[in-house]
Formats: sequence, C-alpha cells, structure tokens
Amino acid sequence: LFGVYLAWWTRRRFGAGVGRFALALFAFDPNIIAHGRYVTNDLILALFIFTTCTLWIEYLVEPEWRWLLLTGLSLGLAFASKFSALYLAPVLVVMAAAWAWHNRPRARVTRLVAALAMAGLVSMLVVAIVYWPEVVRSRDLPPLSTMISRGSMLSFLADRLQVPAYTLLVGIDRQFTHNAMGHPAYLLGHVSNQGWWYYF
Repeated sequence: LFGVYLAWWTRRRFGAGVGRFALALFAFDPNIIAHGRYVTNDLILALFIFTTCTLWIEYLVEPEWRWLLLTGLSLGLAFASKFSALYLAPVLVVMAAAWAWHNRPRARVTRLVAALAMAGLVSMLVVAIVYWPEVVRSRDLPPLSTMISRGSMLSFLADRLQVPAYTLLVGIDRQFTHNAMGHPAYLLGHVSNQGWWYYF
C-alpha cells in the first residue's frame, strides 16, 4: 500500500517517470527490505505520516473538501497506529504556515486555521472509532490517575476529570516519559541513555 500510494502521488505531482523512480527507490531501500517484512507499527506509521503530509499538500494546493477529509482520516489512522505520531499535529501547522508565508497575500489564514481544526476533528473521530471497544468496557478499567506518572500534564487532567485509564491516554503518558528519560543506545564503545547530538 505504501509503495502504491507513493507511486501514485509522485506520478500525480511530478510525472510517470518520477513515480517509477520513487517506487524503485522505495522498493530497494535497505530499511524497507530489512524491516518491511516484520509485523510492527513502524512501517504503517511511516505510511500514514507520508499520506497525511501529502494529502495536506494536496489540500493546500487545491482546497477541496475531499483532500481535507482524507487528511483527517490519515491523521487519525496515524494517531491510532503509534503514540509518537502526535508530532504530526505541529508538522501540519508548520506546513500551513510555510504555505501561507510563501503564497502571501493570496493565502487566507482563517481558512487554513479552520481546515486544521476540521482535520483535527476528523482525526479525533477516527481515533474514537478505533478505541470504541475499549470505551464500551471502560467500567472495567482502573482510574487514569493510578496509571500515569505524577506531575505530568495528563495527571493534572486525570485528577480533575476522573476518566478511566484508556490505553490511548496511558500510552501517550508513557511516550512522554520515555522521551524524557531516553533509552540505552550504543555508539563506538559508549553507552548512553540520552544519545549524542550526531546520533539519537
């Protein structure tokens, strides 16, 4: 699916020759060859990152509802695929700001803000549908405040809202905790939890 979409989008934007070339680079990329056969969420997230960004570009170039709805759908599937996809939200904002700056004075900032809000709402609807089975069983879940790290932004909300420990919220909290603490990495005889400026 990733290769098909990549070929379609590059062909649409840059022509058939570029589409074939992009597909060849994708098919022979060592990362895709090495990791594409494993059932992990890394490659599916890469697909949804790429589709979200390119569909958003399509909307910026041709502000039609279909591109906006597809952007929101893809963004929601990215959020549902892996917690680290949350960084896509500011990426879309930066892309919109760059587009507005490049196309001034024709760019309508209010339209872009409304479009970002609509894409966000569609993505939240997709996430809600994906997590709906867990919401139905929410009475069996412990309180969120017992499952997340103290002092985080989510703990502030959990103490006041008394929501169950939904997997999405617990996962987001653990992603932030992991980002703050780091993980062991090895490079040239050294081990570090924070990595190096030139690696991790």
